[in-house]
Amino acid sequence: MTTPRSEMPQEVTFRVDGVPAPGGSKRHVGKGRIIDSCKRNYPWRECVAAAAMKAIGSGVEPHPKGVALELEVVFVMPRPKKHYLVDFSTVRNSHEHARHLVKPDRTKLLRAFEDALTGILWHDDTQIIDGCTSKVYVGSDEQPHAMATLRRIA
Repeated sequence: MTTPRSEMPQEVTFRVDGVPAPGGSKRHVGKGRIIDSCKRNYPWRECVAAAAMKAIGSGVEPHPKGVALELEVVFVMPRPKKHYLVDFSTVRNSHEHARHLVKPDRTKLLRAFEDALTGILWHDDTQIIDGCTSKVYVGSDEQPHAMATLRRIA
């Protein structure tokens, strides 16, 4: 006898620890094999999937096809050693120093993130019709990670 599967909650928030990796360019190498140019993509996607599954629990069906979703993701990136470090509480316009203005770009980070969650939180990432994505540097007491919130749009 099979265990009945639970329904996906209206809102799911979860954190993925680790350095966010982009979904690199894909290259076909023959016989149906495709290779991603970013070596860190597959381990990162496994971390994303594991964090999402932990957040929703076991036996939960993805949002069914036709359900509109909103996804918000903040990628908290490692700060380079030579990056200008400041005390954000005392510097005017300090947000300028927290912005991550270098590669990888936001859309490639989001691509890897969304691909990792296909079949876990949704059937296809085409269901995501709204949301926002941002990249920031880690604070002095943080580790790199991604913070995500998925909402079902009624």
